[in-house]
Amino acid sequence: MKKTYLSFLTLIIVFCLASSVSAAATDNVPQEIKSAAEKGMEFFRSKVSSSPSDYGFASQEEANRAQLGEANELQYLVPEKIKNGNSLLSISKPSGHWEFIVTVDGKPKSFLVVGKEDGEYKVLEFGGNPNDFSQSTKNFEKLSLEKSGGSKVKPTILKVGNVRYLVGEINNREYLLSDISEGSGKAKFSNGVDNTKLVESKATLDFLKAVKENSEKIEGEKPIGGSGLEKVNENNYNVYLAAIPGLLIAGAAYAFYRYRPKAK
Repeated sequence: MKKTYLSFLTLIIVFCLASSVSAAATDNVPQEIKSAAEKGMEFFRSKVSSSPSDYGFASQEEANRAQLGEANELQYLVPEKIKNGNSLLSISKPSGHWEFIVTVDGKPKSFLVVGKEDGEYKVLEFGGNPNDFSQSTKNFEKLSLEKSGGSKVKPTILKVGNVRYLVGEINNREYLLSDISEGSGKAKFSNGVDNTKLVESKATLDFLKAVKENSEKIEGEKPIGGSGLEKVNENNYNVYLAAIPGLLIAGAAYAFYRYRPKAK
């Protein structure tokens, strides 16, 4: 009896800790976004449960234990600002899309993006492997503390294609790292920037300017702003599967779903 009571008490403690961590991680998220994400998790679990391995889950049971974790608002490039921009933050803007980390037992397992479409907040896409991004946030925190002399810097998440740049200002200079792991062979899509070093953003800014200039010279090539993922229609949702990596595109390890409104 005593052993059963202790096990039950342990479960309560674990649940309370998980709830407090989740709440703290989403304190900065607008309530309408959180509500849409919580509702969207029902759809997430149902879809992922039907084919767990495609999304990096070991089983249907594991998929059903998925929970919302930390969230960040994504920032996107503004193409017309790139040519004359003097920083990454000056050529981008908040998108209104919030990207949640989906966790199982506190460990990152997937992404879920919520934003406003058709006049209401809903899940716009989900899927992908968040492990490199999670490591990148830890690396950014550690490296920015060292470079700033102990001041905490919250990064802005700038998403270009499938590459996430963590960008922050330290001592009046703009620094960044990407969510691409060292040795993965994908750093060529971020101009050599991986998640192990915090570097000044100028080289990346020049890289994006060159990409923009070259894309305007080549008819039909639009590397900035594209997802690089192949669309396969399924009712109101599109299944996005990783396509051949293109310029600025790092490729996805798992399947993606993305919402698209029906044609009117």
